[in-house]
Amino acid sequence: MQSFAGKMLMEAALHRIARPQPIDELGSQRLTLFALAWGMQTLLEMGKWGEMFANPLQFLVFASAGLVCLRPGEPLRLVLLAFLQVLAVVRRLPWLTNHTLVNTVANLTLVACLLSVWGARRLAIGVSSTTTEVKADWSQEWYARFAPLLRTELLIVYGLATFHKLNTDWFHPEQSCAVIFWERMIRLTPWPEALRPLAGIMPYVVLVIEGLIPLLLARPRWRLAGIGLGLCFHLPLGLIGFFRFSAIVTSLYCLFLPDWVFDAAADAGMKWRQRWTWGARCLDSLCSPSFRQALSVLVVLVAGWALFRLPMEPQRAPLVLVQQSLHDFRAGWSGLFQGIWLGATLAGIGILSSLLWRYCSAPDRSLPAPRLGWLWIFPVFTALNGVGPYLGLKTEASFSMFSNLRTIGATSNHLLIHTPLVLLSEGTDLVRIVATTDAELNRLRDSKRLLPWIELCSYVEARLAKGPDFGLTLERGGMIREFASVEASQSEFAQPQWWVRKLTWFRPVSAEPVCPCSH
Repeated sequence: MQSFAGKMLMEAALHRIARPQPIDELGSQRLTLFALAWGMQTLLEMGKWGEMFANPLQFLVFASAGLVCLRPGEPLRLVLLAFLQVLAVVRRLPWLTNHTLVNTVANLTLVACLLSVWGARRLAIGVSSTTTEVKADWSQEWYARFAPLLRTELLIVYGLATFHKLNTDWFHPEQSCAVIFWERMIRLTPWPEALRPLAGIMPYVVLVIEGLIPLLLARPRWRLAGIGLGLCFHLPLGLIGFFRFSAIVTSLYCLFLPDWVFDAAADAGMKWRQRWTWGARCLDSLCSPSFRQALSVLVVLVAGWALFRLPMEPQRAPLVLVQQSLHDFRAGWSGLFQGIWLGATLAGIGILSSLLWRYCSAPDRSLPAPRLGWLWIFPVFTALNGVGPYLGLKTEASFSMFSNLRTIGATSNHLLIHTPLVLLSEGTDLVRIVATTDAELNRLRDSKRLLPWIELCSYVEARLAKGPDFGLTLERGGMIREFASVEASQSEFAQPQWWVRKLTWFRPVSAEPVCPCSH
């Protein structure tokens, strides 16, 4: 009897592990929409900058994103895209921008949640004698695990981006990034002179909007309004050049859509099919499994051909030839990809406005948040990465983009944290360039910025690997040092331990009293 009771308790525990919550009836539709949005933002981001021709791995990422868009209902394609993107990023560490870091943590979350689901199901199948439920479709359970994590990560990013802007220089009437970006935006309008007086209130407007978006997204009743506000906020940012982060955030908004939006979309689709039968037939032809399968095979063949050709003939490689031949037309295709994103964003704003107008009183509920255990390490990592400037761990890729924040150097300009911790001394070991024959370091000197020693060592290593020797005179710790030949003194610029270099990145520090607007 005791053995039987123990077996029943074991099976119940394994059942809870394999299925942490009841599966959402709309889980399949939610996963399909998110996969389509995630694949599209990857295509548009890489296409705008021509990154798909950088190397074979980047081309495979681009091709896998195309496969996801062709069949977003197949979750393994999304898994492949996430894995390839993580692989591409590992090679680039620590040189990750803010949007790349957000994208990477999201992809790591996708992969980890998949391993969690598969591991729990294998454990349940190995012990339980009743495996019918355990062998059911895993994709909806996968979505049920990663969706709340990605939602939390996005809310953390918004919250930290707002917190970083609480500094004195953000409210500077001339140097504030909000004022500078406002000037860029009004140049795109017919009324720049009429809109210029509003520049003084832009730091406060941006702070309120960026702080309001996560609050609205966190409340079920106002979630759709938060998505609409976010789209309207990121639309002009994408127009003035900050396209990548806007595209990633837009795709993550799909995870916040309430259930009734899918029902309303289904009703609207049925009415559209009844009214525009010819359009429905054309759409069915384009979305037919055979057509999409043929396109998928074509994408795989082209990607495989490019992958195996490039290492064999580096001087005549197809990717290099394509990149060179399209170099003069990059501005044109860049605008094309950005235009596609712009059209999709405007369409999203219009659709959300219509839904809010027609279904403003529709019932809603809180989005499910199952017990995820160790998987919460990814939102925790997102938060720790964001507070890196206040711990002395990093200042770049910490979601403090264009916030005028300065936490290392003479003083901190943050309104609440006046004396940040210094857990790593590498960020506070600043160097002033006195004279040099290197053009990039000359620009750094002319801009009156100091460079952390760890970043100077990395720059010297990369610079000598690509170009000729150069001379350098610098001030470090109050002492002037002159290197007539940096190559001959390369041992002086030794890199730190590999784990420190892989996990930290410090931006140049302005020596001016007011921290200027910079990434």
